[in-house]
Amino acid sequence: MNRTLKLTILCLTIFAASPLSAQVIDDVEELDWDRPEAWAMKYFTSVSLLTGLGPPTAREPWSFAVGLELDTIPHLDEDQRRVGFGGAKVEDLNRLPVFFRPRLTIGLPAKISLDVAWVPPVEVEGVKSNLFAVALERPAYAI
Repeated sequence: MNRTLKLTILCLTIFAASPLSAQVIDDVEELDWDRPEAWAMKYFTSVSLLTGLGPPTAREPWSFAVGLELDTIPHLDEDQRRVGFGGAKVEDLNRLPVFFRPRLTIGLPAKISLDVAWVPPVEVEGVKSNLFAVALERPAYAI
């Protein structure tokens, strides 16, 4: 055997015999509940929740209502926007004062209604969302 082949076999033998250590990179970081980044995520989650447009209504089965929901996003001051790097960096969280979403409500049997809403992925002021929300409603007590 030539010298290059012997060296290659030796390197492969050493590589195969050595324990392999792999580094796993996890893209998910668990945040404590009271971290500034977690506060910002909770804030925008609450802003994007479906709003109740009145008390739950018993609708006729398979009837539907279409609407356009307009939600306001309250302005945050500088201290409230200081959420980056554990509260050390001010982030640009006041890009949009409002957002809209089409909404569809479908009456189902047993006085249940299905609400479906969607913020389409249209870029406005550098913000592009794609939020989908689904909710079920039913009156608990009817007069």
